[in-house]
Amino acid sequence: MSTSPDILPLGLLTHHPTLPRIQQKHLKGLLVRGGLTNKPTFQLWVRPPHPKQNDSYMTRVKRGFVARKRRKRILKLTKGFRGSHSVLYRTAQQRTLKSLSLSYRDRRQFKREVRKLWIRRINSGIRLIPQTQPINRVDSSVKKGSGQNSVAKNYSSFIHRLKKSNIELNRKILSQFAIFDPLSFHQVLKEAN
Repeated sequence: MSTSPDILPLGLLTHHPTLPRIQQKHLKGLLVRGGLTNKPTFQLWVRPPHPKQNDSYMTRVKRGFVARKRRKRILKLTKGFRGSHSVLYRTAQQRTLKSLSLSYRDRRQFKREVRKLWIRRINSGIRLIPQTQPINRVDSSVKKGSGQNSVAKNYSSFIHRLKKSNIELNRKILSQFAIFDPLSFHQVLKEAN
């Protein structure tokens, strides 16, 4: 049975070097009589490969650099992590996702925690000041024992009086006063009453 370059017997199809994975839509079946037994055999017609022309083929692109760049970026983020989390790419990628999500969450939690700390410092600074100290300002219109002329005894009443007196010091500055400059803090406390 003679075979031209365009017609290949079914048995030779799997061993042919120039044929990649062939899909059915590119093939046409032919029934031909041939061989010693003259039995009909199924043969496939395949388009011949294009002649190699320099301008019709793209240059070969190897993706090694792109993949390595992506992996190096992940491994750089996990530098210093414990165990294989800083060495193996797959575990490093998982730890990177986890650490980035936790850092996003904790940047917001940190602000809450610091504000809580300022409030605790202000409250303890108010409570450390003796409540028996006299206040210089005396208002004759305020009745005795009404509590309007007394010093604030806790954080919430202190902040309320600050807002009523239009004193615009934030909690960070007030907590610094309470720790490092109690005299100034006491002066602010007087002004707020």
